[in-house]
Amino acid sequence: MQVEISISIPPDRSVAKIKMDARKALALLDIIQDAVEKQKDSIQQHLAELEKELTSESDILSRLNQTISAKLASDFKAILQKNGITERAVCTKYGVDRIEELTGGDVLDVLAGIVRSNPNL
Repeated sequence: MQVEISISIPPDRSVAKIKMDARKALALLDIIQDAVEKQKDSIQQHLAELEKELTSESDILSRLNQTISAKLASDFKAILQKNGITERAVCTKYGVDRIEELTGGDVLDVLAGIVRSNPNL
């Protein structure tokens, strides 16, 4: 028994026609099925990784309400100084006495303001 397989190839939708006997057609179908299964496994792995990242993102979101670490406070002070922003101005705006009392969300807000005011970043 002869089999003819037509394959449409984007973008111009040209068609390739392949004629073969049934034994070769079944072997080709097995190859295609294996390739699809490998892609399915790869997609499932990527979905699992994405789910893990989303869980990490929720951890990040929870940290937005926590006060910043000493290391982050030190780095943030350097950023403020580099951009001509006083620590006192930031503390006053967010109602704290020291930079170390800011939350992650406060820091993110200030950094977003810096980025907005400097379109070359």
